[in-house]
Amino acid sequence: MKYGEILFLGKCNCKCYYCLSSEMDNLQLEKQNQMNLHFKEWRNFDRYLEILKEENIEKMYLSSVITEPMLYKHIGELVDYIQSKGIRVGLRTNGYFVLQNMDVIKKLQNHISISLNSLNNETCYTICKNFPPNIKKIFEEFEKENLNCRISIVVNRFNEKEIKEMLDFIKNYKCVSYVQLRKVYKYNDENNEELDNIAYENVSNWLKNNAKLTGNYFESEIYDYDGLSVSLWLDVFNKSSIQSFNYFTNGDISSHNLLIPAYEDKEGCF
Repeated sequence: MKYGEILFLGKCNCKCYYCLSSEMDNLQLEKQNQMNLHFKEWRNFDRYLEILKEENIEKMYLSSVITEPMLYKHIGELVDYIQSKGIRVGLRTNGYFVLQNMDVIKKLQNHISISLNSLNNETCYTICKNFPPNIKKIFEEFEKENLNCRISIVVNRFNEKEIKEMLDFIKNYKCVSYVQLRKVYKYNDENNEELDNIAYENVSNWLKNNAKLTGNYFESEIYDYDGLSVSLWLDVFNKSSIQSFNYFTNGDISSHNLLIPAYEDKEGCF
């Protein structure tokens, strides 16, 4: 096991068409909104932290399958509490609430991952029913505070033609450690979107022709694109190499790699 992951349950400020929640029981999700519930009331949470210590896991990500972690009302307190247990905390966020929570961001000791769908208002709205976060301001603030982040881009049929523009913009900022290019992933193969798969293949081929392969990290290939490190993450949600202990805020604890089976079918739960 490489890390722990807290998966918040609640409503999101975006509705990304490729979101894993589209494969989940939405009626069940509507009943699970713990974004205002204090973590002291989360079932099995302290037991979960004990398991991480027993397994010598020293890092954790605040993440989600269906919502945005920074919408959690008590996130500052939560970070302090986890760190008091000797665990480093990282974050996976869509970026919309970063600037309002810089006091929390500056506390984080592990990776900060920011998802970015597009720099273009129309494209971004088509993908997630929201306009882009102020990523330029975020980068400027990170550089002022000497912070680092990674950028995660889900390559799809709508933003395929904009990937070069996005990388050319991002490479101007030293605060970005690397960019992760992900493909649209569905646990049920029959739901895979052919247009999105083609888009990812097109972008992969373009990158391979315009950047230098520098290595591999588990399932990903790493490229140097004009000084910017870019990874082609081929199977990010399978996580066959990088395993985690997952905690859902309804109290479920699971070591199952696939998050939907872990949540809906309780596979790997204990």
